[in-house]
Amino acid sequence: MTTQLGFLTSPSPVMLEPALRLFEPRARESSGERLLPERPGSRVLLTFSATGALYQAAVALGLGRGDTVLIPAYNCGHEVEPFLRTGARVRFYRVRSDLAIDTEDLLAGIDASTRAVLVTHYFGFPQHIDTLRSICDARGLVLIEDCAHALLSRRGAEPLGTVGDVAVFSLRKTLPLPHGGALVCHDPEIPLPPELPAPPRLSTWVKLLERYQKGWLMPHGGGPRAVGRAAFLATRLLVDVARSARTIAAACGRPQFDPDDESFDFPLEPLRTGMAPQAVAVLKAARAQQIVDVRRRNFEALLAASSGFDGCVPVFRELPAGVCPLYFPVRAERSEELVVRLQRAGISAVEWWSIRHDAVPWDAFPEASSLKDEVVAIPIHQDLGRPHLERIIEVLRAQVT
Repeated sequence: MTTQLGFLTSPSPVMLEPALRLFEPRARESSGERLLPERPGSRVLLTFSATGALYQAAVALGLGRGDTVLIPAYNCGHEVEPFLRTGARVRFYRVRSDLAIDTEDLLAGIDASTRAVLVTHYFGFPQHIDTLRSICDARGLVLIEDCAHALLSRRGAEPLGTVGDVAVFSLRKTLPLPHGGALVCHDPEIPLPPELPAPPRLSTWVKLLERYQKGWLMPHGGGPRAVGRAAFLATRLLVDVARSARTIAAACGRPQFDPDDESFDFPLEPLRTGMAPQAVAVLKAARAQQIVDVRRRNFEALLAASSGFDGCVPVFRELPAGVCPLYFPVRAERSEELVVRLQRAGISAVEWWSIRHDAVPWDAFPEASSLKDEVVAIPIHQDLGRPHLERIIEVLRAQVT
């Protein structure tokens, strides 16, 4: 009984991503705010994930055998797999320790087989996209902006994702969605399907329930919330039943998609699938400017306190105008120990992109390899208030004994 009461009254955990809230005011109303960057004539294709958006881009561009795509060496691996699935070759270029791309190394990798260049705006911070645009225009290459981290992020007044020929987004990283990605195509000559089929309903409802459950577990504020904890316990059985039903359905041969699956050995079906209507409804209700303002405020609060952090340093030392940061990334030589310290305090930090794709020659890219070993992502999303941030700061300042 003591353990249960302790759970009911303990401080709210700090989740890595925002949660859905069942009774949040206006949750079902369209905000009318534009979330995805578009130019006149642009087209948007909603996908199950950003990986699916990259696959759809590769198919639309006709990439296949004999074609080469240049990809930054610092990657999560899910940028690599869609191109390999079309039969294209991948070649990697250097990313510096500050996450800026090495344009000279990129230029050295271009040859007669090169068809496209992928550039990643890490954690919502912009690359020197104009330089890449000039390089691609001079050589007749397609520029693909990977904005999986950069929904709502701008370079000054210009939204990220408007300079490339196509841009891909991971909507579920920034918004409380069960799944969701998007391909934005600015070139009218590139063919796109009008829409993609919806994913399995059971997969969608399991993820929706999980997101709603997290909303009970981490209410706004950050202090003890017995009512929310009781609701979390009450819904646990429902979520467990839904997960069991998904497992049984998969065993019976009915495909089930999990956007949290980090393996590279995934089937093609999710890459050819769009968003469920329930996810689209949540997407339309998002308050874009409010999300940007809160994320920037939270990032700046951690940055202001960072001189006192023990065992880690911020990856970015300033927050440029217009940037909507995805997380607060830090570098730590003992990243695993830092993550354990944060998680013990109820803070869902992760070793960022620790999994490595076999296609990357990691020995040739020591900076990317070090980033894989050392970067930790700390939450700053729109659900977090001052009490959450104070707890994060307290843990990051505490010395490890």
